[in-house]
Amino acid sequence: KFANKVPGYHPVYSRSGNPTTRAFELKCAAMEGGEDCVATASGMGAVGSVMLAFLKQGDHIIFDNSVYGGTDYVASHDLPDLGIEVSRVDTGDLEAVKAAIKPNTKIIYFETPNNPMMKVTDVAAIKAIAGSDIRVVVDATFAPPPVQHVLALGADIVLHSITKYINGHGDALGGIVVGKAEDITRIRKHCMTKINGCPPSPFNSYLVLRGMKTLAIRMKKHCDNAMAIAEYLEKNPYVKTVYYPGLKSNPQHELASRQMENGMYGGMISFELKDDVKG
Repeated sequence: KFANKVPGYHPVYSRSGNPTTRAFELKCAAMEGGEDCVATASGMGAVGSVMLAFLKQGDHIIFDNSVYGGTDYVASHDLPDLGIEVSRVDTGDLEAVKAAIKPNTKIIYFETPNNPMMKVTDVAAIKAIAGSDIRVVVDATFAPPPVQHVLALGADIVLHSITKYINGHGDALGGIVVGKAEDITRIRKHCMTKINGCPPSPFNSYLVLRGMKTLAIRMKKHCDNAMAIAEYLEKNPYVKTVYYPGLKSNPQHELASRQMENGMYGGMISFELKDDVKG
């Protein structure tokens, strides 16, 4: 088996693969419309595996200026410590993205909708700017299928913390990365199993496979509830601003309506309270 002459799974090193996790990966690849998928033990395992697979000293990456806290730490500390140049821009500003690109740019990375402000980034427009030489990597944790399919919009790689919506039961950590077979093989062989060593346990893969059976109906209910709450908050006298792309008053509603599917806009909401309301 170590010489790659015997097909199948290694009898000792489930780190390199096991049937349950492989079934989970194939289901996620089909869900996202990608060629292949690699699963990780956490969402940050997915983020770190992508970074180490495609970046080296002297490379440059563009990050959105607002991302999940763990990813923000990677952008602010870990990658610069490895000699990787990082630029932070508002990926909703396409001119700023264009201006940030350098000859050594390898990745443009953003979340859509993002954490925590529910900002939507135009995936197709970013890919048009990036061209074929720069990978567009999207964290779609806040709006998994059937809400959106970012690979179909032009992204090269999509990742999720499946701890949230895809699992749905709050009893298993995990992450996935989906994309072209060549890219996923590179991540699996050189980063996820080696330097990161972060595969999910077979039992956690089983738990998420169980949770995925209800993903579509759960997401529909999440989105319906979020819209009702957002509309209520928008009329509430104590609330200053509601950040939810499903609201017609949201400046990104038209983009969200094109990019997100089935009249769904995700289940997450952010809002600000007024400072001067007297009660």
